[in-house]
Amino acid sequence: MTATLMGFATTATGRIDLTNMDKHWNFSGFEEADATEPIVAVYICADGDLVDGQKVVPRRNSDHDAIFDSDDDAPPSDTKKSRESSEILPNHWALFLELRNGGGRAVRVEIAPGWQPTRPVREATVLVRSLTAEDRKLQSIVRSRRFSVVSDGDTTVQQVLESMCHKLRHRYLFTESGEGSRYWVYAVVQDLETAEILCEGEADAVEDELSIRWESGGVNNGQRRIRRGMFTEWIIRGEERKGIWF
Repeated sequence: MTATLMGFATTATGRIDLTNMDKHWNFSGFEEADATEPIVAVYICADGDLVDGQKVVPRRNSDHDAIFDSDDDAPPSDTKKSRESSEILPNHWALFLELRNGGGRAVRVEIAPGWQPTRPVREATVLVRSLTAEDRKLQSIVRSRRFSVVSDGDTTVQQVLESMCHKLRHRYLFTESGEGSRYWVYAVVQDLETAEILCEGEADAVEDELSIRWESGGVNNGQRRIRRGMFTEWIIRGEERKGIWF
């Protein structure tokens, strides 16, 4: 028997039921046993190979009305021009959940643009992947900050994912210009702080980090305003197809 809460499915024993999760989640590369692992820290990580800010994809065969929140300075018609300028795009950011008994292992959680051919790039999917200690070394991270959990061993990977689901953090739209991972990371950390999983004030520290464009070696390349995507109750429909994010 499976119970589903806002697209997050669990079995009768309370474990994640990966076969019944909705299409806002993708667990490719996730080790199911990691769900019950306690975590000792949450890292925010800026990727050196990926940036937010993608070519806008027109809505095609959408189930939704084309009503968007946009935190961009320029209208969509100016997007191509801005992308051809010397504008420095922001880093793509992810969360790493460090496992207490993992010997350096972690679970990477991030929000990614649409990966189905019939979906606009703005509609997001939460990607969840298990990383070995060696995998973590191979990640192209240019900046990271570690935040210890309040009570070591009392919070599991599944509890963090369930917190995201309760707050509808898995249903998200990027901005018209493809930005949004920074605001999503900030919102999730804020939720964890409110739930007393992270210490008070951590979200403010995270916001400061996210506001900077980081280059290789942890070099600060200047401030960049955090543009907000939009959280939504919309549900993705249609055939599931993998894309380049896997």
